[in-house]
Amino acid sequence: MKPLSGNVKIPDVPSTQTAIMKPAEEPPAYAQIAKEHALAQAELLKRQEELERKAAELDRRERAMQGLNQQRGRKNNWPPLPENFPVGPCFYQDFSVDIPVEFQKTVKIMYYLWMCKYFFKEKAKCLFKLETCLIIWLLQHLQ
Repeated sequence: MKPLSGNVKIPDVPSTQTAIMKPAEEPPAYAQIAKEHALAQAELLKRQEELERKAAELDRRERAMQGLNQQRGRKNNWPPLPENFPVGPCFYQDFSVDIPVEFQKTVKIMYYLWMCKYFFKEKAKCLFKLETCLIIWLLQHLQ
């Protein structure tokens, strides 16, 4: 049995032409992809520089605050206590330094309301205790 025997004829094709296949789609434009990649890389570098600038600014501010604290010798000033009191103030409080200007008035109002609430609450407790002690003393001495 011969596989190509019989009525199969091989056509004569001139061999001067090379076999080249034309693609159905054009290959992607590598230059365009490279440009997009370069733009993305530039954007990332720009963001990185911006973050580094912000970090440097925060470091500068922090060092400035630490320098001010050391120069001024900020001493704890709250709660306000007499000089001869055996225990000193716990922490430093300064509305003009610690709180932004636009919120200082609101914070001061809330602070004073809070202090008044606890001041009067404690005064009421003291008056109640004093009244109770007075009643007990009167009952003991009037019998």
